[in-house]
Amino acid sequence: MIALMKMFLFILLFMPIVLFTQNIEKKNTTKIWIVFQDKGVQEDHTALDAIPGLYRRALLRRKKTGGNSPLTDWYDLPLYEPYIKAVKPWLKSIRTQSRWLNALSAEVQSVYLDTLKRFDFIKQIDPVFSFKSRPFPEPQADAFLKAGSPHSDYGPSFDQVEQIGIPFLHEKGYYGQGVIIALLDAGYNQLDSHIAFKHLSILERWDFTEGDSVIDGSGHGLSVLGTIAGYTEEHLIGPAYGASFLLARTEVVKSETPVEEDYWVAGLEWAERRGADIVSSSLGYIDWYTWEDLDGKTAKVSIAADLAGRKGLLVFNSAGNEGTRPWKHVTPPADAKHVLAIAAVNRFGERAAFSSVGPTYDNRIKPDLAAMGLGVYTATSNNANTFGTVNGTSFSCPLAAGAAAVLISAFPDMNPFHIVRALRETASQHNHPDTLLGWGIIDAAAAYSRLDSALHDPTFGPGLPIGLQITSNFPNPFYSETKIRYRTGASAYASMAIFDILGRRIQTIDIGYCEAYRTYEKTIHFENRTASGIYFIRFIANSIRSNQVEIRNLKIVRMKK
Repeated sequence: MIALMKMFLFILLFMPIVLFTQNIEKKNTTKIWIVFQDKGVQEDHTALDAIPGLYRRALLRRKKTGGNSPLTDWYDLPLYEPYIKAVKPWLKSIRTQSRWLNALSAEVQSVYLDTLKRFDFIKQIDPVFSFKSRPFPEPQADAFLKAGSPHSDYGPSFDQVEQIGIPFLHEKGYYGQGVIIALLDAGYNQLDSHIAFKHLSILERWDFTEGDSVIDGSGHGLSVLGTIAGYTEEHLIGPAYGASFLLARTEVVKSETPVEEDYWVAGLEWAERRGADIVSSSLGYIDWYTWEDLDGKTAKVSIAADLAGRKGLLVFNSAGNEGTRPWKHVTPPADAKHVLAIAAVNRFGERAAFSSVGPTYDNRIKPDLAAMGLGVYTATSNNANTFGTVNGTSFSCPLAAGAAAVLISAFPDMNPFHIVRALRETASQHNHPDTLLGWGIIDAAAAYSRLDSALHDPTFGPGLPIGLQITSNFPNPFYSETKIRYRTGASAYASMAIFDILGRRIQTIDIGYCEAYRTYEKTIHFENRTASGIYFIRFIANSIRSNQVEIRNLKIVRMKK
């Protein structure tokens, strides 16, 4: 009995010391990115012949982007293992590894930071930024969930899909089949039991915050998934209900738990390597950034997202819900060049006040596109058969991503950059984009028609233009007038100048606005006093989006009667 009392007394005395020590250790522990200088001897190009873990489907998607670049590159190589082994003794734990950033994220006690900085193979050490997650708004119960409503197949979800032209594509038989979509979100409660997902093909699921395949933790991701792919007739039909899904949990939403960017980067690389065609992410990271950082090249998440985009992965991200807050701007990674930042509108096409705005710090237009983000009808996680309305760019984003998915279904071999261009060039304000809604509300039906007609254009043959194309003039030679046909790879303002053989300008023709991919015909008139001879046409197209100028020259022959 005395021995037991001594042990009890020892525990009481010792426990505060243990807890105090743990608290000090936790307080002195920091999360960092360790960025390496190189990837060691494996940088020999022959190492790129066989990249472990890179799915064949990812290579096929990359191949569709065209060009002469190899399908694999330095970014696909794993981190150099000897470097990892060298730093590991000084780390409390390794959190993630990023091939694209050539970095690992880790927890380390602050006293060891100076030691790590002495390794000559370490390029830099950066903090893993974190912030306290804002709570997601609770879905609102929907009063008009009833059979026999207008457009009963879609039920209350009709407005959100009709606004972006989805029913037209569903009627044509395109609903995301053959497409892989990855969602990066905070959790998918009720996923396996909810009636809206009984049809769904889920290829893989992973929780990057816990390191397992249990992806519960929040109902937010479930509502996002319902928006893009839910299917319950007369209640909810998402744009891409026929797609297959990779589901990742990359955020913990408990108010006391910080959200960290390294999990998002890990989730993005995981999705790309597994062959996803599209990533839809409703997350944004701002608390540690300033507006000057919104250049698409500063935030780690933006750097990674841009790399993903260059590999042909279409990355859709919420523009953010900061429109009425002091920040106002889009949130990383939405600032990245190859990310499609999605703004929110209501059912009437009016911008939601909360929707974040652009431009980026380097004066690029953001957001890119818009879809409905007010009163979006979707599945909720209250139980296995509940639905409701939600607000936020978290839900305009998956609608936009779903529109891209049905276009990929319709044109499975098309360069993904053409899909993006068609979405921009047919959106509601494509000829006057701004920093509130970008190119405007998506019109997937118009994008489909534009791509389909361009692919079957008899003037230029099959395929889509990468840049400016013009035909030879006809007739040639000519007397008083001749014609040319032309089309551009992006919306542009065009003009022509005609010069004689001595280089003197004899005529200027302002053509004006040209829609991407559309074939135009222009008649060129010559006055009677203009002499016979050889003349040269200089055709100029100035891209609205990139401000890039393209020039084509054409020789014509004028003959007088």
